[in-house]
Amino acid sequence: MSWMTILWSMNATACLTLAGFYCVVWSKQRENSVHLLFSCSAIAAAAIAAFELAMMHAETVEQYQALVRWIHVPVWALIVSFVIFVRLYLHAGRLWLAWSICGLRTLVLILNFIFTSSINYRQITGLRQFSWGGEIISVPIGVANPWGLLSSVSLLLLLIFFVDATITVWRRGDRGRALLVGGSMILGAIVAWHVPLVIWGIIDIPFFLSFAYSGIVVAMGYELSSDITRAAQLARKLKASQAALRKSEQDMEVAALEAARQRQELTHLARVTSLGELSSSLAHELTHPLTAILSNAQAAQRFLANDDVDLNELREILNDIVAEDQRAGEVIHRLRSLLKKGEPQKHCDDVDVNEVARDVLKLMRNDLINQNVTVDTDLAQNLPAIRADRVQLQQVVLNLLLNACEAMTASDASERQLLITSKLENGAVRMSVTDRGGGIPEEKLEQVFERFFTTKKEGMGLGLSICRSIINEHEGKIWATKNADCGATFHFSLPINHVRNEAVITE
Repeated sequence: MSWMTILWSMNATACLTLAGFYCVVWSKQRENSVHLLFSCSAIAAAAIAAFELAMMHAETVEQYQALVRWIHVPVWALIVSFVIFVRLYLHAGRLWLAWSICGLRTLVLILNFIFTSSINYRQITGLRQFSWGGEIISVPIGVANPWGLLSSVSLLLLLIFFVDATITVWRRGDRGRALLVGGSMILGAIVAWHVPLVIWGIIDIPFFLSFAYSGIVVAMGYELSSDITRAAQLARKLKASQAALRKSEQDMEVAALEAARQRQELTHLARVTSLGELSSSLAHELTHPLTAILSNAQAAQRFLANDDVDLNELREILNDIVAEDQRAGEVIHRLRSLLKKGEPQKHCDDVDVNEVARDVLKLMRNDLINQNVTVDTDLAQNLPAIRADRVQLQQVVLNLLLNACEAMTASDASERQLLITSKLENGAVRMSVTDRGGGIPEEKLEQVFERFFTTKKEGMGLGLSICRSIINEHEGKIWATKNADCGATFHFSLPINHVRNEAVITE
């Protein structure tokens, strides 16, 4: 096997190897047609190398003439693939030039099969064999076809197209790609001009068009491999980023659960603190029915000690015991509701805000009496129920009433008046608590709801902040206004058509 056979065979094998590799790449990334175009150009370059090798070893005119005719098929495929590759991959090259080249090469291919011999030769009269590089090769003897100038014109347009595309890529700042791909294409197009020179008999050498175009194929393959490498690196970085993001999301979920737990603990602490301020009132509420139960029980014992027992009076005593026990049970039930820990979202129910206000007033009754606070109510009748957490709304009302009482500590006993009102307004139930205390400066009406803001010496600044969180969770709103004469009014409104999100944990 001669060195020329080895060289041309290696060229064809290398092109086929690249074509096979990028065919596999394209099969996995069908959306990227550039890989398919490259594979087509590499296969065409390999076919040209095979045709050239066969032409160099042709022994008859007929064999050589057939090879010259059919080599135009891979040449057409290669040039068209190059043009489309430049347009799709480099996004360069004038469109009219691209269409002109593809149209002209297609015309050349058609005329090539129309003419008797080929578009290159009007007639091949014989073969001349000579030694070239230590190898005996065959070259044609014949008359050049003037229509072959169309092929030369297409080569000229191809060179202009490559130069134009290279300049465009260079001006975009992608100079490495311009030098590698654009430079190899320009060099290949220039080297391809040896073909018409051989056909017209100006130079006497074998065709080596495959090597001119194989250089372009190698440069294209290198550039595409760089893209694949960069894509793989980006994929690894993306995978690492996604893993880090998943870990961050998991950490955030854990942090959110912990924050929710702490908010729940804080809300419970605020309820306990509020009830601590009512300790004397609660003690009185429990002591009164328990004392009555004890007195009635002792009276019943005395009645039973007599021989003549009055059953009607005994029945009344027992009824009183039952009533007082129920009263004590209600106090304990309300107290347990406010003290109980748990997930608030599990206690949603249809709630009457007027009933909530009355329950809180019962808890505070003795404390209000001790502080000489008079409470007036103006609660609208037949208010629609709202879907809410009863204990949380009790906590809001309790906190507002405690704040109102404390705001009136410095006021005269005759001025310690509270007004609780409720009404239906714009599709929402609105409740207001009005006091006659020292009032709130205009600039602090919003600030009082901020966490840790307090005007009390021993306050934590959490009560109103928690109230706002509860109301916001129910998709309502809470605000404060300054009264015209004295004191302040705290309002909250809750939509009557609100369906509370069962998955949310309150602050």
